[in-house]
Amino acid sequence: MKYLLGLVGIVVFGIIAVVLFGNAVDKTNDNAPQETTKSVKTTDYINDTSSVQYTKYGQIVSNQERKTMKITVSQKESVIEIFDGYQETVQERRTYANNYESYKNFMYALDKLGYTNKKETSVENPTGICPGGYTYFYKLNNSGGDLSNLWNSSCKLLGGDLGNNGSKIRSLFTKQIPEYNDIVKNVSFN
Repeated sequence: MKYLLGLVGIVVFGIIAVVLFGNAVDKTNDNAPQETTKSVKTTDYINDTSSVQYTKYGQIVSNQERKTMKITVSQKESVIEIFDGYQETVQERRTYANNYESYKNFMYALDKLGYTNKKETSVENPTGICPGGYTYFYKLNNSGGDLSNLWNSSCKLLGGDLGNNGSKIRSLFTKQIPEYNDIVKNVSFN
């Protein structure tokens, strides 16, 4: 009888320990860092109603000195726009013809670079987040609606909700504009 009560006590103690240990493990996982997730794939939107966009916002300076650049790529065209001021008055706009094969390769490259990989951030509104540097936005649009709209900045290498630092993505976008270096050589984003 003594051994039976001891055995029952050990079993009950074991069950309690497993329940408590299991809850402790679950609580630890709730506090674990969030991994990046890919909510949509650019390769699912290789069609004539989709586009991808990269926007570079300059430093927080006077309205007269503020510059913004947008590069939009679709199956039909690649467009670069340079804007003046916070109300984004078009200073320059150039359009280049594109085609399905070029767009397809571009979208596959963006997918491999993690263009839509999103990570958690505590920043709810990135406006003014990098006053002495640049803020970048990356959008995937289909039929007029944004499927993905991520951002990061030059102030903190991995800051923002884009799941990587974005430098390769930005470089890939600028390579879609044949005269990119000539267009931006006299544009100061500070």
